[in-house]
Amino acid sequence: MFKVPTAFIRKHSLPFSLVFLFVIWGLGFSNNLNGNWISDDHHQVETNPYIRTLNSFPHFFSHNVISSTAENGNVDDYYRPLVFVSYALDHSLFGDHPWGFHLSNNLLHFFTAFFLFLFLRFWLSVGISLGASTLFLIHPIVVESVSWVGSRADLLIGLWGMAFFWVYIHLFSKKHPRIHWYFLFFLLIPLGCFSKEFFFLLPLTPLFVWFISKNGRNLAIGSVAILGLSLGIRFLIVDSQSIFPPLVTFGNNFILFSNRFWEVLFLPQTSSPIFPYRNPTFWDVFVFFLICGCLGSWMLFIRRRLRPQEWVAHLCALIFFLATALPIGLRLHAIGVVWERYFYLPFLGAIIFLALTAPHLSRFFRAIPYQKKIVASLFLILIGGLIFLTREHNRAWKNEETLWSRAIQMQPASPLPHWFMAMHFRRMEDRTLEMRHYQQAIEKDPYFFLAGRNLVIRHLENEDLPKAHHVLLKLCEETQNEGICKNAAELEAQMGKR
Repeated sequence: MFKVPTAFIRKHSLPFSLVFLFVIWGLGFSNNLNGNWISDDHHQVETNPYIRTLNSFPHFFSHNVISSTAENGNVDDYYRPLVFVSYALDHSLFGDHPWGFHLSNNLLHFFTAFFLFLFLRFWLSVGISLGASTLFLIHPIVVESVSWVGSRADLLIGLWGMAFFWVYIHLFSKKHPRIHWYFLFFLLIPLGCFSKEFFFLLPLTPLFVWFISKNGRNLAIGSVAILGLSLGIRFLIVDSQSIFPPLVTFGNNFILFSNRFWEVLFLPQTSSPIFPYRNPTFWDVFVFFLICGCLGSWMLFIRRRLRPQEWVAHLCALIFFLATALPIGLRLHAIGVVWERYFYLPFLGAIIFLALTAPHLSRFFRAIPYQKKIVASLFLILIGGLIFLTREHNRAWKNEETLWSRAIQMQPASPLPHWFMAMHFRRMEDRTLEMRHYQQAIEKDPYFFLAGRNLVIRHLENEDLPKAHHVLLKLCEETQNEGICKNAAELEAQMGKR
């Protein structure tokens, strides 16, 4: 068994960790640079006229750019100007080549992992901090966020959020911090809020800390003031109204989201580009409360062993999870799909929590001989397996055909992968395969109106009235929808006239 160079790592912790993370990052994500545009990338990036010039920067901050670039104009109000600023900068450097945009995503993810390492070093050893950062860097659960150019917003708030907490700990732990730390602290709040609206929970952390410990009053007041200003600018530009679902629906959404997150975290081979929304079963509810009970029991077990600053770190981990889980809990039933990019921030929070509890777990294994060598060996084996899985997932994200083929394989009973595959062939102008996947989507779910409508339109464009009537008649029989049945009757009358 090899000898762990603990003395060398401890002496040169920062450069060693940076190089180690860079090597692991290169091994895991070097094969996603040949990826193509996926789904929303086509209208947000590929055909977006605004990112083709740097003169559009004022437009990004004064308009809702995502809605104005949508193909059908039916997109929620998202005000994320810094996302499109980053796209414009990428286009100025790399032109229309997707590899440049993928490289930017990779770099954002790498620096988020590095800031995570710096954040954890306040309390933990180099080994635990580096191990946790490496797990976050290379776990397959982050592949969708990193390999999909359209997930740039998740990567940006991951970077701004991790940097925000790192700067906050500097300010919280020092009696007389220098002025540039305050400047960075208040700068990161608008950067995050202008990247994605989910960021708004993170700057509330100083307020919670002040409420609990009576420390950091000026930081709390300043962060809330800057947050209010940033959100005020957003609501001046975007006239968005939140629709709050019933409490039961919110609970169902939250349980489904949480359980799917833990499933992909511990069983990455079950990863799928999309996971259809469904109502939670009794087993889902049982697993959810079992996990909550285990986490709550563990926190009660270690609560007396935690220093005040460690409570701040646990609060940061919780905020990272809730920053995505709460908004998704409000909207998941309307979205209809659990995208794995939603797990990026919760995974960041889970890694922080795991790292902070690692020293307490290690107490149970102190009697084992060669403990450090065994842990290092198992860790390297785990990282090797995760690198392999991550590269496999990156291959699936090479283009839309490989992506939705994997989704069909992982979700054989769902109509959604066939719908997305049909939309891909629609862009490729391959009507035969487009119509075939519409038909398969309807066979999976007769109530899938969009697939049935598009299939009828294609049959009508081909002047194949009998097939169009057959599809409408089948939809009418299955759904008993008055509008569909009326359309079927009208088409039948039109066929009779001919």
